Amino acid sequence: MNLNKCSIDKDITMIVNSCNDYGDVVPLFLAALKEYWPSWDGDIIINNEKYLEVNHLTDLKRREVTWGKRLQLILQSIQTNYVLMVFDDYILESKVNVSKFNEFMEILAKDENQSVFYLNAVCLRDHSDDKVSNFRILKDKVDFRINSAPAVWRKNDLQSYVGEKDNPWAWEVFGTYRSFGDGKVFCSPSSVENNLFNYNYKKGGAIYRGKWVREVVVDKCEKYGIDIDFNKRGFTDDLANEKRTWLWKVKFIWLGFRMVGFKSLYYFIGYVRAKAKGNA
Repeated sequence: MNLNKCSIDKDITMIVNSCNDYGDVVPLFLAALKEYWPSWDGDIIINNEKYLEVNHLTDLKRREVTWGKRLQLILQSIQTNYVLMVFDDYILESKVNVSKFNEFMEILAKDENQSVFYLNAVCLRDHSDDKVSNFRILKDKVDFRINSAPAVWRKNDLQSYVGEKDNPWAWEVFGTYRSFGDGKVFCSPSSVENNLFNYNYKKGGAIYRGKWVREVVVDKCEKYGIDIDFNKRGFTDDLANEKRTWLWKVKFIWLGFRMVGFKSLYYFIGYVRAKAKGNA
């Protein structure tokens, strides 16, 4: 096996989740990918409205297409058995350990019951940090078991976890409930120190609630010679002070019910438990 290349690079497609309004961050993502993962030579699809229109996957003039529907259409169109899912503002900051990636891919490929191998540690509240082990099997019925963290998915399984009404935020919260009790295996690194796709996850990536994260983007734009008009969306300098409105929360919960029906009650159960523990 050539450890300098992806061991299943002919059977994997990278999907970079984005939208037309976030087109200004995509060049930054691709520049960092080229520097820190130069051996990647699989197909790359930018999941935005333009891609669907150019490839005639839908008629955007007739109706608005949600993020979930766009992802469904793209998954239906690709021929590979595996999908590397990332988001456009996950700007790499160090080299990807390709040999470790290949090791994880072999584990995924050998077990047809395994749906996903996250490249970064997820569900941290529900698992102990383990710097010794390479990876862990995620517990069933834990929050954010379906996660927007960089991950390699078995395409057919990913399709079963994506709904037409989904958006990226609701997919993590309510989409997770689709996986409860289905017997599928989900894996991730056992510690954040073992993350493979290193981006500034503590800041939420390069864009937070529609605004640039200064610490993530300014120096990188200078480094790669990318000219971005930061005035277009402005900066978010203090993430902690930005609260969701009650109207946003009501709409979010209603969307969850439309996505998964009464399984959305898990959200309220989790909220009550967090309240009891003083975490909400």
